[in-house]
Amino acid sequence: MARPVSGGTKPAVLLVHENRGLNPYIEDVVRRLAAADFLALGPDALTPLGGYPGNDDEGREMQRQLDWVPGSRSTAPSLPPRTCPASRRR
Repeated sequence: MARPVSGGTKPAVLLVHENRGLNPYIEDVVRRLAAADFLALGPDALTPLGGYPGNDDEGREMQRQLDWVPGSRSTAPSLPPRTCPASRRR
């Protein structure tokens, strides 16, 4: 997380990295957003596996290990169709 120097209430930006982890480029974007007077948060999805490994290729490989549901490409459970609010719109 990076905060503006000026303090006070500021708009916030949540920066979500690609499939490589929180690499140095994304960290730099978080710092630049704070310099532009935003509260910036750039969480690292690879933290449960030790964080960004230092290179993008290894980061991509680690990202594949975050598929918590065996055989699924999703890391979040799906809602049944009848309880999903979007399925009620017709």
